[in-house]
Amino acid sequence: MNESQLRTSIRESELRIEGCRVEIKQLEQKIDDLIDVRNGLSSYKGVMANQVDNGLAKLNSITAMSCLARSASTYAASMSKALHGSSYSGAQQSLDSVIAKVDKAIQSCEAEIEQYRRTMASCRNQIDASRRELTRLQAED
Repeated sequence: MNESQLRTSIRESELRIEGCRVEIKQLEQKIDDLIDVRNGLSSYKGVMANQVDNGLAKLNSITAMSCLARSASTYAASMSKALHGSSYSGAQQSLDSVIAKVDKAIQSCEAEIEQYRRTMASCRNQIDASRRELTRLQAED
């Protein structure tokens, strides 16, 4: 390569590095956003669990009464089904599934960032090699 080609190669590698930096910054922001979503989902899951615990405590106080009216007994049975039933466990499983998908998206972004970092390292190596060659060519002149 001649000097002009080496300088062009260096500039192209520098531009690729800058492009990688921009992509990494965007991916890091996406990760931050995904972490916020995951934290919100986990918080919501905790709120749901607390509500169920409160409901169970109230239900236990109703069922502890020795003389339940028929309507209270029916209510207690319905509440027990709601608090222990498939709706609640299904909601929890759905939240777990979404959290797992968010975690997978975060891992994917982290893998992309790592790939950009490898590309940047390769470009830096190319720049160093081109600069050494440029110095050698200039010394020959």
